[in-house]
Amino acid sequence: GFGWYLRTAQVPNSTSFSVRVYTGKHKCSRASASTSMKKTRGTPRLVAAILNEDYAGSFDTPSPKNIVDIVQGRMGVKVSYSTALRGKHRALDDVRGNPEECFQLIHSYFYMLKRVNPGTVTNVKVDANGKFLYCFAALGACIEGFQAMRKVIIVDATSLKTSYPGMLVFATAQDPNHHHYPLAFGIIDSENHASWGWFFQMLKTVIEDSPELVFVSDRHQSIIKSVKEVYPSAEHGYCIYHLSQNVKGRVNINKDECAKHFIQCAEIYTVGEFWPCFSDFQSRYPSAAVYLEEHVETAKWARCLFKGVRYDVDTSNVVESMNSVFRKARK
Repeated sequence: GFGWYLRTAQVPNSTSFSVRVYTGKHKCSRASASTSMKKTRGTPRLVAAILNEDYAGSFDTPSPKNIVDIVQGRMGVKVSYSTALRGKHRALDDVRGNPEECFQLIHSYFYMLKRVNPGTVTNVKVDANGKFLYCFAALGACIEGFQAMRKVIIVDATSLKTSYPGMLVFATAQDPNHHHYPLAFGIIDSENHASWGWFFQMLKTVIEDSPELVFVSDRHQSIIKSVKEVYPSAEHGYCIYHLSQNVKGRVNINKDECAKHFIQCAEIYTVGEFWPCFSDFQSRYPSAAVYLEEHVETAKWARCLFKGVRYDVDTSNVVESMNSVFRKARK
């Protein structure tokens, strides 16, 4: 056969190396091929420039897979999926600014928010190193308008979709026509005793404690603890949907029927109708009934036994709707 060997040599004025393969009758060079290939590939900056031109000021741009085709069609340049994704993120930063810049502007933003919305309450908490920890905002108009709302506040948190971890917190009410009424917002690091306690302390600066006040939430222990400590006069009811999901996890068969039966019991208006319905639930799903009796006070989920006035607000679906509204903003 033919003998062969490799020879490498550094390309002048470059960090690249030329590799030649000798087989006795044939030799080839990879350097020129790789150089020409690099010339035909785009960069994240090029991708961002095209997106900023075609989708000026928009947060919604095509998927990276479609961006690859767009750049190829527009410029005759090839980009990889990862390059398209980095370019997409860079275009978004061009429109909105990067997260670091946004956090630096939060004090200025809150200052202007209060200037143009009289009565607005804001607060920013930093850690021992002066870095952002929590923030709170309640618009003056929302605070004033709560006087005409049902005195039921639904609270929940959802994850932020940014390069930094954190949770977006909602406190939402309803008007008599069941319209959602955003009351206050907050950003916290995670759901824990300290963060929820701080948020409720801020909420108390705009909504005073009152026996007429009712909170509705899931059974997160930090929320339960904070409501009890910050709003001792208010009542606290649990979201029956979240509770139904816990309940059906206690049975091995007919899980959906179990959840449906539980919600049916929870929504009954009279005590006389409730106990026969719940007795039937106990006989059909004994393990689920034991879970409820051992872990959840009946008055916290049964409408007819609840001590406060929660109207027909049995779930935290109001906040779930708010999550949908702010899905893009969470990014």
